[in-house]
Amino acid sequence: MEKTLYCIRHGYAVHNKLFRDIGIRAYTEFRDTQLLEKGYNQAKTLNKTWKELHDIQLVVVSPCVRTLDTSTFVFKNIHVNM
Repeated sequence: MEKTLYCIRHGYAVHNKLFRDIGIRAYTEFRDTQLLEKGYNQAKTLNKTWKELHDIQLVVVSPCVRTLDTSTFVFKNIHVNM
């Protein structure tokens, strides 16, 4: 049986915004940043527009706040194993 692997990145988060101001330090000094409004909106949009969303069987995410929040909004009201 053929399986498809989808890899998605977390939504726009604090360290992404900080990168413009302080460069690479944004990724080394701020490890577990949360999503910003833009990131929440990205996740909600993916939930509404991803055609294959209901075909997903398993979701694996890192324990970072931004990835947990992204997956929560992307897979809202979708039955998957997490």
